[in-house]
Amino acid sequence: MKYILSGCSFLKADAKSSEVNSCFLLYNSNVNVVLSILLGAASYFILMFLCTNLVGMVVRGFFEDKNLEKLKQNKETPQFIKKEIKKSNIADSIITLLFALINVAFLYVLFAFINIWAVVAALLLMVSRIPDLLWEIRNGKKITKENMPKSPLYIITSIMDWVALPAICYAIYILIK
Repeated sequence: MKYILSGCSFLKADAKSSEVNSCFLLYNSNVNVVLSILLGAASYFILMFLCTNLVGMVVRGFFEDKNLEKLKQNKETPQFIKKEIKKSNIADSIITLLFALINVAFLYVLFAFINIWAVVAALLLMVSRIPDLLWEIRNGKKITKENMPKSPLYIITSIMDWVALPAICYAIYILIK
């Protein structure tokens, strides 16, 4: 019977031994955790970019431009411009519908190729962006640190953004495990 040094401990090296090198498995598990954290952090930023833009296209499509509405209601506006505004509204509706379908397809692709936790992270990022978008549409300007609303809803949506990070890390961990 001969003993050999493996990565962490001595193991019996005979033909009948079926011992598993637990230290090697532990090492692989640690590598998987670190790798999933690194890939999860990178994926988080990519997912945030995609989700913010996808939900932005859909939510903004539900609201018409106030200036165009004023032009359409004005009696002095030429008929040509009124027809162009109508065409623009139809095109906006089609684009909104298209991006709503792209959103559904995006979530399905995340589920099919990664897992449900990636979908949960994407939904958290999408839902947390909606109040900011509505505020930007209503006020006509971007949210900055100075004009940012401080209500509990905005605090909850900020927390939802951060909860998406461990969700995507866990999704990656399950994927590479």
